[in-house]
Amino acid sequence: MSLEHEVLEILCRSKRGLAFNEVYEKLLGSHEGIRKIEVREILSKLIRTGKVERVADYERRRMVFRSKSGCEESSAPSK
Repeated sequence: MSLEHEVLEILCRSKRGLAFNEVYEKLLGSHEGIRKIEVREILSKLIRTGKVERVADYERRRMVFRSKSGCEESSAPSK
């Protein structure tokens, strides 16, 4: 599974969106050597392609990333 696909799955499982550090920490569980710059580049690409959005979460007082579409596709089992 590509990192891009894994980031989308992580965001799809989150109901309220995740801050950058939350996404990074979840990826560290399966990718020990991953660097923050790699995660930033993946998130930037996903935003540019319209799959992810970055929005303000006023309750948490931070910007969060949320999946805009494709959750049904990415959470379906691969054949």
